[in-house]
Amino acid sequence: MKQLLSIAAVFICLQNLAFARSLSPEAEISVITCAPGNLIYECFGHTAIRIFDPLNNIDEVYNYGIFEFNKPNFELNFARGNLEYKLGVSPYYAFLPVYLADNRTITEQVLNLNEADKKAVYDFLQWNAQPQNRYYAYDYFYDNCATRVMQVIGNNIDGKVIYHTHFKDSLGYSIRNLVDIYSQNNTWSKLGIDLCLGAKIDHKIADSTYCFLPDYLEKSLAKATINGQPLVAETRIVHQGVPRINDVWWQQPIFVFWLLAIALLLHYVFGNSQTLKNIIDNSLYTVFGLFGLFMLSLWVLTDHKTAAMNLNLLWAMPLHLLLPFLSKNAKRTYLRIYSAILILLLVNWIWFPQQFNNALFPLLVVMAYRSMKKASAIAPSGSR
Repeated sequence: MKQLLSIAAVFICLQNLAFARSLSPEAEISVITCAPGNLIYECFGHTAIRIFDPLNNIDEVYNYGIFEFNKPNFELNFARGNLEYKLGVSPYYAFLPVYLADNRTITEQVLNLNEADKKAVYDFLQWNAQPQNRYYAYDYFYDNCATRVMQVIGNNIDGKVIYHTHFKDSLGYSIRNLVDIYSQNNTWSKLGIDLCLGAKIDHKIADSTYCFLPDYLEKSLAKATINGQPLVAETRIVHQGVPRINDVWWQQPIFVFWLLAIALLLHYVFGNSQTLKNIIDNSLYTVFGLFGLFMLSLWVLTDHKTAAMNLNLLWAMPLHLLLPFLSKNAKRTYLRIYSAILILLLVNWIWFPQQFNNALFPLLVVMAYRSMKKASAIAPSGSR
């Protein structure tokens, strides 16, 4: 027992010694901004903090964008919106290759801090990186790698930091507007985001909220001040990358869906096989119903706050799945109501409180047309 206590005491001492590391007057604290990549989880970019002290041989990156695939029930928790991320620490030389391999631009902003402020920031990061402190509940737009860095700087400096958050090039944007801009090179991912996230991300946001995006945090820091002096002492381009690759036009969902819609309309108008038309109808209503059920589940069964109030449910109705079990009169009434909703939606497409993905427009035209035709073809019960 005494041996175990001795080992524990030594371990605690070693932890305290590691935590007690100090910085020399030559130390630098900087914010690293990595440009967006091509994959969906890279399309918004990344932010981290670098601690560089050549005299003490310290060159570390503190990264709030780490999650662990091997944690128990990771997939279930991720699906439910229980996104547990953590602060990770890695050597600078190990951090860079991931972004260099994708040829993404890397910018470093060295902060204009005195020795006391550097120590305060470094002490906090060391404390925050401890196993019992490193985890946090991640939110895509309100608590992520960029907003955490902003908080670390603002909350651990003995002085008033004033962030520049008046972005003239994007005044009055919503979160969806910003997401659209940053996902325009990956249009299928953009479609998925537009399907899953509801009207909560369509209202205009405060200027400071823009800084959930690393690019906007970088812009904010560039003009920020501390006690009236510039917060950034020097800006370095660590690596000049290349622009992201956009989807080829004929691979984008808007082209694919227009092509599919035209093919469906041609078949519905000129096709002779009623059996095939019915098979296509049943497939479309089933697919739309399943999408609706999925989006409704995101809204009511998960902690994804931005999945609430999803007006995509006006066209992707889970009730479609009940169509085969309705009586003729009920089915006719349902299809008439559904076609009327679609027509109103299509006519008011750009004025709706939630922005819909434009690739959906041709498919909804097909569904409105087909719902009207099917409703008119169903004879009332009892008629001859």
